[in-house]
Amino acid sequence: MKYRSESQKQVSLFILENSVQARNKIDTILTETDAYTTFVEGVKYSTLIIDESFTELVESRLKGLIKQRITGLTAFFLSFPKEALTMPGILSFMLNRFKQLKINVVQLITSYTNLIIIVSSKDGVRAKRLLG
Repeated sequence: MKYRSESQKQVSLFILENSVQARNKIDTILTETDAYTTFVEGVKYSTLIIDESFTELVESRLKGLIKQRITGLTAFFLSFPKEALTMPGILSFMLNRFKQLKINVVQLITSYTNLIIIVSSKDGVRAKRLLG
């Protein structure tokens, strides 16, 4: 299956326990900035991924609410054709290639025809070669 590597960005990742207070503060950050962000709300915890240049802002606004912070990450943005939705094994194949090269995938986010793969920046060059 063909895909396009759209771009890559340096990002930081924040893990927060779900709460109304955290969600309100994140909503404010998202409306006040033009930063690249991805927000994933889980059952107990949420993950905020944001352009690295906004790390200090997030830390100051969410002080006391952050369970874990990971910096020095690279996000790769991939686009797939619609047919990928019904084709089994695409993610498995890609993740196996990362495993073979001993590149740890810190976070994986999928949407309709897009895939975001986040790795440590130290693995970024090898991941870029892998993804093309």
